Amino acid sequence: MTRAAGYAATFTFTATVTAPPGSSIQNCATATNQNDVYPPNNDACATVAIRRCVGDCDASTEVTVNELITMVNIALGNEDVATCISGDPSGDGRVTVEEIIKAVNNALDGCPLETGGELPVSAGA
Repeated sequence: MTRAAGYAATFTFTATVTAPPGSSIQNCATATNQNDVYPPNNDACATVAIRRCVGDCDASTEVTVNELITMVNIALGNEDVATCISGDPSGDGRVTVEEIIKAVNNALDGCPLETGGELPVSAGA
């Protein structure tokens, strides 16, 4: 909720976005008030990063047995982490047991859908 010059406004919206993993999307909103003396206050944008599903090495939106094997090989030092960037969501350059377990769960249950956040919009006075 935004409050300014004696009035309050609440903005709620839902957006469904399709984007490749690893990309980002920017949503913008504008609130209009004809008596506003400072219109730039009325614009706001939010950027949402689309994360890869842990273990989805080829960005196919699912985790396969071959991708799990790749992650185990990375953890054992037999392959470079660059062969499966999504196997290292922490970005620390290694694949941990916890990350492999998350990938196994994603293989069994499917990759989780991304959810967005709030887009703050301030109304000018």
